[in-house]
Formats: sequence, C-alpha cells, structure tokens
Amino acid sequence: MEQHLTSEVPAYAAIIDTSTKKNLDRESLIQLLRRHKVRTSFIEKTETNIEDIISVLRKAKTNLPHTFFKDLASKMELPYIKHQRIRELYQEKKNSELLTILPYPIIVKYKIIPISIKGTNIELAVDNPLDPRVLVAAKYLFGTRIINLNVASTKSIEWAIDKIYNKIHKDKAMLDLYNRSPDQSAYRVVYPKQKYLIIAAISTIIVGSVISPLITLIVLFSFVSFVYFIVNPVKIYVSFRGFRGARTSTSISDGRVSDKDLPTYTILIPVFHEAEVLAQILRNIYRINYPKEKLDIKILMEEKDEETIAEAKLLGLFGSAKKFVEGIPKKEYIDFLNVLIQ
Repeated sequence: MEQHLTSEVPAYAAIIDTSTKKNLDRESLIQLLRRHKVRTSFIEKTETNIEDIISVLRKAKTNLPHTFFKDLASKMELPYIKHQRIRELYQEKKNSELLTILPYPIIVKYKIIPISIKGTNIELAVDNPLDPRVLVAAKYLFGTRIINLNVASTKSIEWAIDKIYNKIHKDKAMLDLYNRSPDQSAYRVVYPKQKYLIIAAISTIIVGSVISPLITLIVLFSFVSFVYFIVNPVKIYVSFRGFRGARTSTSISDGRVSDKDLPTYTILIPVFHEAEVLAQILRNIYRINYPKEKLDIKILMEEKDEETIAEAKLLGLFGSAKKFVEGIPKKEYIDFLNVLIQ
C-alpha cells in the first residue's frame, strides 16, 4: 500500500504529515537490524534517534542488505522497489534524466531519487522512510503534488546516483574551465600556427627522405643533438641554483600567532588496501605539530576496499573504537578521534 502525502499548502510550505500506516518504534527497528545480522551495539550505546539510525549506519559504511529494506517496507506498509527494477528504470535515458530534477545536495544527503512523474503524481524512492526530513524536503520541492513514497536499498539508490551524476560531474569538470576561461583550458591543444609548423616540418622530412634519405637523417640527428646539448646545461644550472645556499624562512607575522588565528589546512590521505598501515597513518597525523582543530583531515577509502574499511571501524573512524593506536594514550586517542571525524 502506497503512502500518499497530500496537502493544499503552497510550494514553500514544508510542514507535512509523515505518519505511516503502521508506526515503527526504535526497539522494533533494532530487532529488525539484528535479524539481518547488522551490528547495532554502538547505536544502542549512543541512544540514536530512530530517524537517524539508518543514516548513522550508512555513514559508518555498515552493510545493510536488500532484504532489510524489503522487510522495513513491509512493516511500514510501503512499496519496495528491487535493485533490478531501479537498474532497468535508470538504464532508459528518459528515466535517467529524472534524477537531475532534484538538487544534488538533497539527493546525496537524504538518499532520495525520483522513480516516475505522471501528472500531479510523483513516485519517490528513499532508503530511510523513518526520517521526516526526507518528506519535508520532498514536499518543499514539489509543493501540492501527490507524493507516492517507495522504499529502496541504500546500494540501489547510490548506484542510481553514481550512474547519472558520474557523467554530469565528469562533463562539468572538463568544460567548467573552458566555459569560464577558454584560453586557460586544454580544450585547444594545438593552435593554428603550431599546427601549420608541425605539418610543414613533417612535410619537409617526408620530401627530404624521398629526395635524399641520408642527408635528411644527418640533419635530423644534428638537430636533436643540438637541442640536447642546449637543454642539458640549462638543467644543470637550475639544479646548482637549487642546491646553493640555505633557504630563508618567511615570517607571516611580527609576533606570536594564537591557535585560533591560524589557518585551517585540509589534508587528503588516499588509502587503498592499506589496512596494515592505517594505524601508523593515524599516529603520524596525531604527531603533526599543528593544532588538531585547525586540521581538516580527509582519509579517502574505496567503497569496495572492505579490508581497509574494516580496520577503520576497529580504529574508531566509523563508530566507537575497539582498537587503539600504539603510542597514543587511550583518552588522548578518543579526543583525537572526536576532532578528526567531526
């Protein structure tokens, strides 16, 4: 049975009825998660609100099976859309374009995707139907239209987002600089004068090879040797300039700078199949001589790198720490994690 959200409020009104046919309490949701072998210990310890449980598990990279979402939809008496069905829908170009009608931040934050639009009826799929903010956002965007809510797994929704927006982001990254400043982009690789010069050089070599191959070969080798002996001294000169003398330091202020006035630095640390050195990476970050609250650390992991993600969970990057880094006191490590993942 589908959930219909109807109201005669204008498009800017965001107060809607989020009741379902059958309410689900926090304990029932946790029992459902346990039934599908999802670890809920850190959820129970932190007393996370029911509307945030799925979001917290998603953020912790917890594997939520398709069957969990199917049972969740059944308990809430909402339709469930299988992964295969979403794949079939978004393989068609006309359906894939539907995703772009919603703002990208809304889609990513609430994991909400449109399935179909027919007249005043809109079919939406979400992975967290317990979060009233999802429907508030949807109602705000679509106004007085009738919203039919469906449940889909997180994997299904993320697959649809990645499929559609991967190409959009790629095109934007390639064309954004060209649209803003064509002269600074690599859109035009060779300018007309360069093209004519290259064509003339190739034509000369071909003609020379036909008329006198030996002389042409001698001229080519002479030219290459000349360039080689001109460029190398320049490289040697630059190298000696780099080694000559000590480098002077630059002072950014006349006196001592307080921690709050220091700039924030973002550090990107990509890791791939590096579970064994993840603790060492955290230890090195901890030892950086810079205020921790002024460091924006991003540890980048591949979604399919289950080994590194599992180690990250043990070290407390997702959820509570079950393993501690050698050389960092336990209390300081917990405080360090709080700053790191804030």
